[in-house]
Amino acid sequence: MHSHKELKVLLNNLKPLCNNAQLWDAFVEYLGYHEINQIKVMEQTDNPDLWKRSQGSLAILRKLQSLRDEVNVKDIS
Repeated sequence: MHSHKELKVLLNNLKPLCNNAQLWDAFVEYLGYHEINQIKVMEQTDNPDLWKRSQGSLAILRKLQSLRDEVNVKDIS
């Protein structure tokens, strides 16, 4: 588990990715590619465990899409 101070350092290290438009757009496109694949898995499976795993993957992918907002907040609470 990271402390508040360690989290702040981690987020600061991600600023170059989040504040470079070309890199950020490529990252979001990459996340979107995987999001589409996970949705296809959910649509095509009848396995409840695989469906839940894909649902969890989608949640993480969507959390990563909000990374820029988290990195660029003024004060981490």
